[in-house]
Amino acid sequence: MIGELEKKERYYHLAINDDGNYEWQRKKSESEKFNFADIPYNKITSLNGLNILVPFYTNTSIIDMIIDALALEQYDSVIELGCGYGQNLFKIFYSGGGVNLKYFGGEFTKSGVEMARKLASIEPNIES
Repeated sequence: MIGELEKKERYYHLAINDDGNYEWQRKKSESEKFNFADIPYNKITSLNGLNILVPFYTNTSIIDMIIDALALEQYDSVIELGCGYGQNLFKIFYSGGGVNLKYFGGEFTKSGVEMARKLASIEPNIES
């Protein structure tokens, strides 16, 4: 399920339309150049507080660094503020972050909280 949401987010972003309803809108490249599959060549990310343009498939995830840090120290929880549906928390959990840790996600959107709870209810080792 997380993989399918990630796939959707590679091509679309969730936006509010003129009627006030949520809808998936196709992402556009800053350069307006697209490759053979109508996927942008570039995407915007941030570095030291500045927006930068990087190749679309550049991996900017820090999940592996967090998992390595969790292995070096004694932690009792992982907290992510602005977690959306909990994508990073689930990745950390499933990639070896630890089943004995408590995972907390802070999200202000109702849809993000609802989706995170639904996803967490699927995994028997996660309390929601």
